[in-house]
Amino acid sequence: MKIKSRMFRHAAGFLAIVGLLGIMPKVALAIPSLQLYIDPDENIGTGYDTTTETWFYQGTNPQFKLDAFALDKNLGSGEGNAFQGTDTTGQLAIALRGPTLSDPGIDPTTLGSINIDGNVISTWKFGTPPGSAVPGGNLPPHGIFPTWYAVYSFDFGAFGAPVFDAIPPVQSLVTKPGWHDRLMINVAGLNNALVDTAHFDVFTLKTDGSVFAFNPFSHDAEARVPLASTPPVPEPATLALLGVGLVGFAFRRKTKANLA
Repeated sequence: MKIKSRMFRHAAGFLAIVGLLGIMPKVALAIPSLQLYIDPDENIGTGYDTTTETWFYQGTNPQFKLDAFALDKNLGSGEGNAFQGTDTTGQLAIALRGPTLSDPGIDPTTLGSINIDGNVISTWKFGTPPGSAVPGGNLPPHGIFPTWYAVYSFDFGAFGAPVFDAIPPVQSLVTKPGWHDRLMINVAGLNNALVDTAHFDVFTLKTDGSVFAFNPFSHDAEARVPLASTPPVPEPATLALLGVGLVGFAFRRKTKANLA
């Protein structure tokens, strides 16, 4: 009995130390069937918002790389359920957010455009994607929908890419074979007077056009669009120098006039 008790204490102590050191591998946790990821090492200005559980990009360059991953146990991954059948087409929902974008009466042509892999998306609908009439056939609201949105279809490509759980802390050593597609996103064309965020969700479809699978809300992403530029406000010291300069200029002109 004492031996078992001692072994238990040792095991508990080891697990506590491992937990404190942060080296416990995420082997026991399943990797999501679908997920989005923005690699901070390749996209300067990237972070993970722990409140909304969302990867975000807010770099000075309007272009960044968005990674989409998929797993399906029926197609060789060992776990996951991303696709219905053998169709590996992915759908990227682009939701525009801003103070006035809950208004369905906005003229959608004023929202601007987003570029994905060289394709310009400028047709926006109001509601919840994919706009299915099937009950429960759309994405959950999760604090994003309804809003103005578009859907971009892409091919996940060939099977065999290493897929890891992209939630921080990212541990890319624990992987499963699956699908990976990198999308080049450019938000420069969005009207930043109306749009402050472009939110992304990845999902797949059933044959009836309704949602089959979608990323967990902890594995979505967004781009925070820079605000419209405004003229800088002069600092007090700058105004003071400007005033002294103007007084000096006026005095010089008066002196010249008197000499004349």
